[in-house]
Amino acid sequence: MTFDSTYDAILVSLPSPQQLFPGFGVKKISAIDNSNAYISIHKNLIRDLCCNTRQDGLLLTASADKTMKITSISSFNTVQTFQSDFQFWACAWNTDDVNYIYGGLQNGSVLVYDTRQANQAVQVLNNNNYSTPMVSLVYVPVGGPSSASGLLMNTLETNGFWEKKEGAEWFCHNLDMDRRCTGMSFEKRTRHLLASYRASDGVRHTRRVMYNFQCQSVGATDTRMVTCTPIETFYGGSTMKQLTRSRLFPSPAGADKLLVCGGDEASGSAHLWDAGSGRLLQKIQVNANVLDVCPFYSNNNHFLATLSDKDLKIFNWRL
Repeated sequence: MTFDSTYDAILVSLPSPQQLFPGFGVKKISAIDNSNAYISIHKNLIRDLCCNTRQDGLLLTASADKTMKITSISSFNTVQTFQSDFQFWACAWNTDDVNYIYGGLQNGSVLVYDTRQANQAVQVLNNNNYSTPMVSLVYVPVGGPSSASGLLMNTLETNGFWEKKEGAEWFCHNLDMDRRCTGMSFEKRTRHLLASYRASDGVRHTRRVMYNFQCQSVGATDTRMVTCTPIETFYGGSTMKQLTRSRLFPSPAGADKLLVCGGDEASGSAHLWDAGSGRLLQKIQVNANVLDVCPFYSNNNHFLATLSDKDLKIFNWRL
């Protein structure tokens, strides 16, 4: 699930509602009048989707049909198609230069595309430590003279950061954080990272851990050391059977405060925490397993959308 601010629309991936026309696409739901339309895109399951920062109404989708596509949500037409020998599991736009897009593969590799060139990858990012499906892929923008831009990524087995260096050079950092997280969220102002985890033998509850993500130069060289220091942990119930997504985002009450929101399978609700104190602010009852959450701003109001295995619900913030 994602939100497009150009057309004030929530975009949710789902199978085709027409049996005569099988496949997968997205439902475009207006945040203004709740009107909706289905856009057919892929032949198989859509695993990830995101809009860019250019506000041009273009949607990037990654699919199990081994293609990644850019689709216009105004004309409903496919703009570009990118193919691979492996299934796409994750995707991301470069928010510093939206001409570049990235696709995370089933084998743990990342394909780099320049949308101005032919639909062939201009680069393949490989690391022997990453060989399982890419669960999430998040672009980290430039945040200052000493910070690094690149790609936060996690597979089913481990996680890392691909640092973008000069030209076509990339460098892979292993992150000093708990492995096997189910997803990541990044807040660009504070450069904090949120990682979600299932219950394990050592910790019997699901949890979200907020880290301080730092890149520091080493000596007079262009080498950087990347560190992830845990700041706060947010505990949920005991089960997470499906891969779910949590979000770290500025509070509607003030951008200087951060909130954490994610589904809790055990209670059929979405939990909302104060990221600064770790305090649980609210259990938003949905009566279903919340798979994804999406905060958005539309028509001078703040909203929170929750996507479950049953339906989509939209909640209004009371400030």
